[in-house]
Amino acid sequence: MDFETRRRWAGVTEILYVVVLQDGGLENTSPFQGISNGFDELGWTLRQILDLPPDLISPALPAQGRIGMRVTGRGWSWHPLMVSELEKINVDETAPFWVVISGHAEVAKRTKRWCSRQLLPVFHITDGYLGDARPGEASRESIRRHLRRVMTYLPKSFPAALRANLEEMIDGWRADEPFPLSFTPRTHNCTLPNLATLQAAGADMSAMTTLNPLVGNEREFVDAIEESTAEVLELRATVSGIPALRVQPQTPDVIVAAPAAYSHFRARTRRSNDVPVGFREAIQLLQRQTGYRMLIEGFPFPREAILSPGWQIVMGIRGRELQLQTNAIALRAASTFAATIRLPNGVNAFPDLRNFTNHIRGKNRPNKLKKTVSLFQKVQSALIADCDDTLLGKIALSRTGVKLVSDAPLEWLPCEGLPLCIARDVSRIPATPGNLMMLELVPPRRMFLDPSAFNEILVISSFQDDDRLKDLLFEAVKNAAQRIPRHLRIKHVRAHDRRELVDAMNAFGGAMVILDCHGNHNERTGVGTLRIGKDNIDVWELRGTLRSPPIVILSACDTHAPDRTHATVANGFLSCGARAVLGTFLPIRGDRAGVFAARLAQRASWYVSTMVDNIETPLLWSEIVGSMIRLDFLSELINQIQRRRPLAQEVCDELRFNIDMMIHSRDPDWWPAATTKITQVMKLAEGEFEHFVALAIGAGDSVRYTHLGNPETICITNEHILGALG
Repeated sequence: MDFETRRRWAGVTEILYVVVLQDGGLENTSPFQGISNGFDELGWTLRQILDLPPDLISPALPAQGRIGMRVTGRGWSWHPLMVSELEKINVDETAPFWVVISGHAEVAKRTKRWCSRQLLPVFHITDGYLGDARPGEASRESIRRHLRRVMTYLPKSFPAALRANLEEMIDGWRADEPFPLSFTPRTHNCTLPNLATLQAAGADMSAMTTLNPLVGNEREFVDAIEESTAEVLELRATVSGIPALRVQPQTPDVIVAAPAAYSHFRARTRRSNDVPVGFREAIQLLQRQTGYRMLIEGFPFPREAILSPGWQIVMGIRGRELQLQTNAIALRAASTFAATIRLPNGVNAFPDLRNFTNHIRGKNRPNKLKKTVSLFQKVQSALIADCDDTLLGKIALSRTGVKLVSDAPLEWLPCEGLPLCIARDVSRIPATPGNLMMLELVPPRRMFLDPSAFNEILVISSFQDDDRLKDLLFEAVKNAAQRIPRHLRIKHVRAHDRRELVDAMNAFGGAMVILDCHGNHNERTGVGTLRIGKDNIDVWELRGTLRSPPIVILSACDTHAPDRTHATVANGFLSCGARAVLGTFLPIRGDRAGVFAARLAQRASWYVSTMVDNIETPLLWSEIVGSMIRLDFLSELINQIQRRRPLAQEVCDELRFNIDMMIHSRDPDWWPAATTKITQVMKLAEGEFEHFVALAIGAGDSVRYTHLGNPETICITNEHILGALG
């Protein structure tokens, strides 16, 4: 087959799992995290999917082969879909293998009617007599029989060679051969994603027990997370040399999860006769939770409150939210064979965060940098106050990237002497609103972009004529483009209102847009906005109107403020369809933002083209941004030292070149190597160097950026590389 033919049939070996929701089911959401009632009712579907094969190939492979597929992102393909949307779809031969799962009785009836209209059979899991199997009854063999039935319905136009290959795959399914684990698996919400990941790869779970330590013994939770994390990472390491990784880079190997609730949930609850008995006490207990479970001991709650309907309602809702989120993370982790490290609840609430953000947003004053460094270190200390060093050490073991599922700024966790966002390639899925979290946790099919997709980048500027920032970023990006004219063109648009913003983005067919404007997250209204001309634009209101490019760079302040609400600008662009959004936790400096955007544009065009077309190395967008943040930090680090230890210009230029090459060459030990080089050239003692590192973090913007969405699913490659393995 030629490349275009292979592209057309790329998904033919997948089994598509569709969770069918009631119409309007995404509007009525849970009060604490914002997960729709539709998801809540169908939480069992995620556990059901994990028991079934992800595709036609995996069941024919040994455990190592399954792991190898999943580290490149080829796991379960599942999607939540309202029944009215399902009814608009027809199953065709390019993706013929469907399993639909429905719960609500009326939805099940409509789903059954839809199935009967399809030219190809669809396997339907639902309660009662309306489907092919009831919940929990579907098995690998029943799915196999269904696949064989679908094969008999494929049209004569279906490629004969491909038909033969599919039949051979189905016939080649082997009996399960469970492999032993090196530890006794202990099940709890905090370990479920790791255990599900291991079980889905074929691990023997016959010895599994329930994790329920004595009250106050948090160490057992940590030990159970640590041992299951270590097992996943060790098994993942066994496939690090497979040929497929030359074509498709590995997905993040570590997921760090810290369940959260809406910011207003942390507000003090007042006594009121309008709420049921026990309601207020239950919320207070949830607010005070810092560990892996809620402890009633030590709180003076009356017995009647604990046994009351109000208490049961609150605990029931929050319990279902956490269970659903855990199952969604488990399915994501199993699909990419990632180790999941669940952090305790204490990382979500601490006053040091507000002290730091207020300081950054305040006016300049003497010794601001010194205080910035001090406050940032306090934030880091507060983040790890409830975290065990063992778990932080396991996060540091990541080699292919860290995926956060959290609202807390876990990018600032210390990792080998640096904030995590500098030390590793990091991206986040926000925990609130819960519906957005659930949709982002759905593993999207990897997007393949040719380097030419970055030949033209859209820059949208929106400043008033008298604003000193009006041309800073555009001039910096334009100058970068002039240095590499064969690789990069800039399409520049000045948007003066909401309509011009939408028109500019909808008319652009490229991969990447940079938005250059003011941003704000109003503490009173709780809404993050962009200043477009004289308008403050709530991006959430553009859903259904704005068509976002896959990559959005927000060169604006406070586009994902960690100390305010979920209604951020960055989240808004995710809701509009962006796959990767580079947002900002805090205000950024205009001149530095311009330099950062220019270097990122250059890296997305010239560097990517060089690596992919000349060195034949595919790149993930998460790595492009991660390496740019490292370059930005190293530049600021040398600046800070140079101000106090001046070097001859040629010596400094050579040092910068050598340090940058450690990042360009993708050296996994870049930081120890950079440390050695800088301390030698600039003749620094160890304590002096650490001081300059702290200054660079405080003075620069590298920790002020946050990468949202699924950037690791954007793979920049070319047809030659993709066709290398046939």
